[in-house]
Amino acid sequence: MIPAFAVTAGKWLLAGNWKWAVPSAIAAGAAIYAGTQRLNYLDCKADRIADKLAHQQALIDQKEADGKLTAEILGQQAGRIAELSAKGATHTEIIRHVPITTACSASPAMRAADDGLRDLGFREQGRAGAAAPEAAPAGTRTR
Repeated sequence: MIPAFAVTAGKWLLAGNWKWAVPSAIAAGAAIYAGTQRLNYLDCKADRIADKLAHQQALIDQKEADGKLTAEILGQQAGRIAELSAKGATHTEIIRHVPITTACSASPAMRAADDGLRDLGFREQGRAGAAAPEAAPAGTRTR
């Protein structure tokens, strides 16, 4: 059985319209080629859009991962800062409450050291603590 469109096409060609058959076939081939190229273009365009979306999603995922990592690091730093602050506060309290003594400054050794500094000119002349030995004249040896 021959399809009806083939019978109609055959009658049309036999009627003398065969001069239009070659240009019609070329036009039909060009239309089919253009259609397939357009479909390929649209397919590539869809793939490109999908690639852009995948890239954007990868960027979003990376930013979220970076945000989580940053939050974790900041939490660790905050804990370390709090730990160091607690240690610093403890030491500050200990230093603030140290008993103050004057026994050392009233000792004969400290009075002699202060007198020696006064003699060298590092301290202002004032009340001498212990009796300072007389200085030997310049150019003489004591022993």
